[in-house]
Amino acid sequence: METAISKPVPIAMKRLIFGLAFLLLWVGGLGYGYWKGYPILQLSGSVSPEQLYYKQMVYAVNEMHNQVISFDDLKARGELAPADLEKGRTYVASLMAALTSAPEELSAAQYILEQLHQSYLQYMDDAEIGSSRLSASLELAETNYAKFRQNAELLSILLAYNGIDTLCH
Repeated sequence: METAISKPVPIAMKRLIFGLAFLLLWVGGLGYGYWKGYPILQLSGSVSPEQLYYKQMVYAVNEMHNQVISFDDLKARGELAPADLEKGRTYVASLMAALTSAPEELSAAQYILEQLHQSYLQYMDDAEIGSSRLSASLELAETNYAKFRQNAELLSILLAYNGIDTLCH
């Protein structure tokens, strides 16, 4: 009876197979850890209208704050053009147009958003004419931004308590 003698697998091939298996296990472990640490975001179909409205509010607030900061930097360097101000003002106006009727749960956040928008407009007017009140309007915009962030922190704390209608504050 004849026995089949198999050819030995070369050491380099064994190392390659072991390395690939190790790499796949390592990547799989990282993926699993990331998946457990950062759950997949909710699908947009399962997001409530209040959550969508709040996300739009947060985006508008961040946009106004970022514009004020960047325009202040440009103004300090002497590179602020009136066209930049008008472009920023138009974009913020389009964002604010969608934020006219807040759900009752977000009335405090809406009020702070409107205060921030007023201070944003004041800063834009002061930057456009080169007013001496520019630093005061910048400080007011920063204060209103800080109020919105503080409100957001309170909302996230309140939402941590399940089973209670905590958005009414």
